[in-house]
Amino acid sequence: MHSFKVQEFRKPEYEVSSMIRPTIARYCHPIADEYVIATCQGKLFAGGYLNDANVQWTVQAETTTFTPPKRSDYIFGRAQPFFCWFGNNNQTEISYPEKYFQ
Repeated sequence: MHSFKVQEFRKPEYEVSSMIRPTIARYCHPIADEYVIATCQGKLFAGGYLNDANVQWTVQAETTTFTPPKRSDYIFGRAQPFFCWFGNNNQTEISYPEKYFQ
C-alpha cells in the first residue's frame, strides 16, 4: 500500500519593478517624436527571474505635482491656488504667515 500527501498549491508570487532612464525628452509628444525609455523587470519572490514571460504593457502620461518630503512650501508641477489670511487689524491689509517665507 502506498500513501501520499496532498499539499496546497499556491500560485507563485512575483514583483514587477520599472525604471525610467533619463532622456533629453521630458514629455511624451508623438508629433515632435519625443519619447521616454523605460525598463521593466519581473522577479519571483523566491528569487528567480520570470524569463520569457508573456506581458502586457500599458503606458499613460498624466499631469501631476510633486512636493519634496518635509517641504510643503515647494510644489513642482501644475500651480496650486495661493491662499492668504486677512489681518485682524480691521484694515484691508493682507498678512501672510511667516512660516511660508522661511
